[in-house]
Parts: sequence; structure tokens; C-alpha cells
Amino acid sequence: MSQTWELSAIDTLFFRESRPMEAPGSSELNSVFPPPARTLAGAIRSHIGETQGVDWQAFNKDESHELRSIIGYGDDLADIQLKGTWVHYKGQRLYPAPLTLLGFSDDKQDLDKITETQVLEIGKPYECDLGKNVRLAQLPINSSNQKNSESTSRPSPLQNYWLTADGFTRLLAGNVTTILDSLVQQNELFDNEHRLGIARDNQIRSVKEGMLYQTRHIRLKQEVALSVDVSGVGDYLQAGMVKLGGEGRMAALSATKINHHFPDKPSAESAHADALKGIIIYLLTPMLIADDNSDFLPGFKQSEAEPITHWQGELQGIRLKLISSVIGKVHREGGWDVAKHKPRTVKSLLPAGSAFYCETEDIQKAIDALHNTQIGEEQHLGRGHIAVGLWLDANAHITEGQRS
Repeated sequence: MSQTWELSAIDTLFFRESRPMEAPGSSELNSVFPPPARTLAGAIRSHIGETQGVDWQAFNKDESHELRSIIGYGDDLADIQLKGTWVHYKGQRLYPAPLTLLGFSDDKQDLDKITETQVLEIGKPYECDLGKNVRLAQLPINSSNQKNSESTSRPSPLQNYWLTADGFTRLLAGNVTTILDSLVQQNELFDNEHRLGIARDNQIRSVKEGMLYQTRHIRLKQEVALSVDVSGVGDYLQAGMVKLGGEGRMAALSATKINHHFPDKPSAESAHADALKGIIIYLLTPMLIADDNSDFLPGFKQSEAEPITHWQGELQGIRLKLISSVIGKVHREGGWDVAKHKPRTVKSLLPAGSAFYCETEDIQKAIDALHNTQIGEEQHLGRGHIAVGLWLDANAHITEGQRS
């Protein structure tokens, strides 16, 4: 049975990015948000061990230690399964805005005052490094020319925005212009704080020369918390204080019944048949693809068999043709391997917010099979959580008022 656990910060938090301290140009190390899944998994496992009064030295040496069957060891999480990391704001769970989403602002001085939302369109085929006839994303034709000629409104990607479940539901159904009231800007969730530190030599009780460093912490605002859906812990996970992230900053862990409603899946029957092109798969958490020479989605391979370059594959038993995608900057994740006492190998993941435009024979069957599932590797860490929306013709996006 899955339980939802909330983590409320007591102080600033620091979730270090993957760059090493000594990397060129690393004058300041940033904090990633939301924190990596392994960070939450480590906090939960450590907390269970502490509440059980574990002797960590004995735990590390004894391969048959009884606690290992509960929290695992190293990369083995035993029966623990995570979903998240999620952000809670004013009693609602937020989801990262897709990278296909554009905001228009009529205020030249403040481009964050979004007055209209639209989505990228999939344009005509072009020859590029991906193939001879690849369909790429482009600005919406029916509005961008008009907007640019007026010189009052400019489209910008909503990369640092979040959506409520209700807003994401409307987006999945194609109601793009109705989600303004569901947008939450990232600066509403936390502030950045700069910290200066220096390495210490504990043997001589002094500082190490030339080891000055600077980090950027985050301070969550009121009514903001992190959460994770956890299963496989039974009654071993208890409320209390946990160390979370770098420098062992404290957070309060508590079970919660907060509204974590997942966006509703759309109905293919709600769109006109001639407007429905296929489905859009949205990544809600970063996705890890195994090193099997896959392109974009796990197991998908490029095909030049038709005039349009595409990628073919299967997810959850559904055959799909990947026509185009919108992918953000690769998400790099490393961390510290406590069991092996060394840094983890840095992995590259496709970031949350990425979108994949697919054709399939039975659209509703594909939505039913794929919505609110996971794809890719390390799913026990909550990676590759997806939602599925309608891929509509560029001129067919509808509003609630247009629905019958």
C-alpha cells in the first residue's frame, strides 16, 4: 500500500548539482529543485534505521543484518518503491509545465505577467542531423506572426512554471487557453540564498588553505513542501525529523492526506476526428534510458521506411510511431554512494517536461494503457512517470466554452 509522506523544511536546503567543486567556472554550486529521487530515498532509509536504533557499523559489515530486508543496502532498496519527488503548494500537488507550453505577455517590462498560453506546433519535415524528413517543433503559426507584428507580446517557454492537477487535466484534453489560473511560477515556491564556506582540517582544528567555496541554498516558502509516495515500508516509517540533502539540513517528515489527485486522462471522443493526430506523452519526472542504443524513448529505433522520418517502438504493449519530440537540457544526476564511500557515476536523464508526439492505431487504447504509468529504467525511484494527452491539429485547440 502506498503512503504519501511530506517533508517540510526547517531551514534552507541544499541539493547539490552534479558539477564537482573543482570544476572550471564553478564559482558557485547551485541547488537543484526538486531534489533527486535518491536523496529522498536516502533520507527515508536512514530515518527508518535511526528509529529502529540500528548500529550502522554492524549494519555495513553484516550482510545478513535483519534491517537490510527492510531498507536494503547500497543500490538495493529491498521492497521500497518511490513515486515523486512531488511539490505541494497551498494544499495541491504541482506538476512541471511541459516544455511545449508557451506564455505570452503584453507587459514589456515584466515578461512574467502571462496573459495567454499556447503550445508549440509540429511543423513540416526538414532535413537535419536526425534524418532526411524530420518534423520539428515550431512557434504557433496562427498567432506568432500577428504577435510579432504588433511588437507587444512575445512568446517564451514556461520552463520554470508548474501546473496544478486541474490545469494539467485541461492541458491534456487540449484546452490550452484555459490554464492561466493553474500556473505557478517557481519563484512563488522558494527563494535562493547564497552561502560561503571553507573546508576544515579536523586533525589540526584549522581551515584548509585555498578551499573556499560558495553554494546556493533554497528556502521553501510558506505552504510549500516536498512529498513522495512510498510503498514497501510497512509500519517502519514514522513521523519525525530527518536529515535531508547536503550539510544534513533538517526537515519534518509526516504522513499526509493532502490532495494528490493525478491529472485525469483525456477522452479521444472529445475531439473532432479530423483534428486528432495522436497522443502526446509528457514526462513528469526525469527518465533514465538504458544504454541499448535507443533513441528518445526506451526501445525505440529510427525508421526511414516512409517519407517522414520517425521512430518505432512499444510501450506497455502499445505500438507507437514517434513523430517528433520536445526535450529540454539533459538532467545530470550523481551523488554520494554511502555504501561504497565514493561519488556515484553521473547519469544523464531526459528532464521532466519533455514531450513526445506519437501516432498509434487506437488512440483511446493507448491513453488508457499509458496514462499514469512509468517508462525507462529505475522505476523504483519514481523515474519516468508519464501523463498522456491528445495531439490535436494546430488549429483545433479548444476552450471549455467551445465544448458541447
